[in-house]
Amino acid sequence: MTQSEILDTSSHRLTDRALFQRVFDSAAVPAALLAPDGSLRRVNQAFAELADSSSEVLEQRGLRPLIDPGDLPAVEAVLASVTEGRPWPQQLQLQICRPDGTKARVAMHWTVVTGSGGEPLLSCQLIDLTEQHRVEELLAHRATHDPLTELGTRTVFLSHLERALHRLPRTDGQQAVVLFLDLDRLKYVNDTFGHLTGDAVLAEFSTRLRAAVRPSDVVARLGGDEFAVLLEEVDHPAESVVVAERILAAMRSPFVHSGRRIEICASIGIAVSATSQTTPDVLVAHADAAMYRAKQRGRGRFELFDDDAYTATVRRQSLEQELRSAVDRGQLLLHYQPIRDLNAGSIHAVEALLRWQHPERGLVSAAEFIHVAEDSDLLPLMARWLFETACCQLAGWDAELGADAPEAMFVNVAGSQLSDAGLVEAIADAVSGAGIAADRLFLEITESQIIADPLATAVNVAALQDMGCSLVVDDFGTGYSSLSRLSELPISVLKIDRSFVHAMINNRRTAAIAASVALLAHNLGHTVIAEGVETREELVAVTELGCELAQGFYIAPPLGPSAVADFVRATAGHDRGDRVPQEIRLPDDTADRQSSPARLRDGRR
Repeated sequence: MTQSEILDTSSHRLTDRALFQRVFDSAAVPAALLAPDGSLRRVNQAFAELADSSSEVLEQRGLRPLIDPGDLPAVEAVLASVTEGRPWPQQLQLQICRPDGTKARVAMHWTVVTGSGGEPLLSCQLIDLTEQHRVEELLAHRATHDPLTELGTRTVFLSHLERALHRLPRTDGQQAVVLFLDLDRLKYVNDTFGHLTGDAVLAEFSTRLRAAVRPSDVVARLGGDEFAVLLEEVDHPAESVVVAERILAAMRSPFVHSGRRIEICASIGIAVSATSQTTPDVLVAHADAAMYRAKQRGRGRFELFDDDAYTATVRRQSLEQELRSAVDRGQLLLHYQPIRDLNAGSIHAVEALLRWQHPERGLVSAAEFIHVAEDSDLLPLMARWLFETACCQLAGWDAELGADAPEAMFVNVAGSQLSDAGLVEAIADAVSGAGIAADRLFLEITESQIIADPLATAVNVAALQDMGCSLVVDDFGTGYSSLSRLSELPISVLKIDRSFVHAMINNRRTAAIAASVALLAHNLGHTVIAEGVETREELVAVTELGCELAQGFYIAPPLGPSAVADFVRATAGHDRGDRVPQEIRLPDDTADRQSSPARLRDGRR
């Protein structure tokens, strides 16, 4: 800007040039005055720092050398629109290139002002989006990749499989093959050596699995200890047998973790499709059925799907009949995992976890039957019982423990329930029947459940909030990629997924993501819970992160009602001023030995 240029902003003339220049130069927001020919008339110090250059050099070079080549056409279009008096976008997202080769992603806002000579100038302000974009890219990666194994997720696998099936008519008789793998005895490893050892086995297995297949083959972790491999362009089913044998051979060497040698194997089911009429879900189900037959015939082997594999369907039907009987005979029960207040040291709440007291198999985790309940008409009945039982138990602890009783009850809600018209009525009846306030009930959902079908869930969500219930986003960071959408969810509590809690100890990038999520949640007024805390080191880390609450095996496993009361009394007897509480001896009678909660929503352990 020359000494004679004093800006006129259409309706206001800035007459104090010195004051304007001082405010402009000292502004914390990067700003520049740009001519339509691309020359920079003036840049402030914040702009120079963002571009990692001096004001003099920038004003000499102009705007174009700063812009990433891929973004330059959009900038040129804006400059041309200003020159020709046509409408132009008020904001562009683009990348600024620095001298060292790095790039800053920014949102550039434009406003046209008029110079003293009557020429149009653009007043530009930049918002640095670099860190937000980096975190969102990492979360986007997590949404499509399993954080433990870095393999693709079920959604990614089914997408690849669908495309492979569509290509079959053009592949000259070639076939698409799905291998469904399940690790044998992983639950034993988790129960005996702990979840950290089980995770190490899963991570090592994924490495061996990738090495046993071709680079072009798609490998995914479908959930828990289930994996899948997609083989494309297969000329004969015998080729898939060779791959299965190679995978089994890779499993024969023991897994070693913390000095322990762990012998573990896998069962593999193989399903082949030579027609595009087969759907991805059906082909995966066929491979799953063949895998169950491999387990029945001795484990550590593979089986190809054929008509005999339909016994898996029969078995599922039998399980549904048994489950119906379990509901009628009162064989369902709840265990409760304590949630600790990290500031007070007391037990703030508990999470209700569904179990089945099977007459022959003993205590059965929801992971083994909840999918059957959700696919049938049993879930609404089971959910009504669960809400009634949980609310009555909370009232019972009030009478037994007084002021030390847990303040809140967390209950998982299945995605299919959110659009169920009977959900609100069931919860209202349970709260009223137990005589407790509705604001003590916290309903756990995933962010994807609201985002996936917002219209279908909006009515129920609004009714639940009007009633006083609070919504909790569970497992945040595993199902959606945009931090910005967090502000749009009608929630009051956010749970940081256990994969973050575990990985942040040794992974600085994961720690940075967790810190960003916690900071954003707090800025939005949400309470933050760390779940899956299994070591003192993890408890210290989540406390330093600013999490208000935590749950996990280091604090307490899921317990029966009387054991919860004993545990609360023991906890209340300790010094509540200790932000990182000492270990408290658990009651011996009803501790649930599963490594982490089985969800009513989807049966995950």
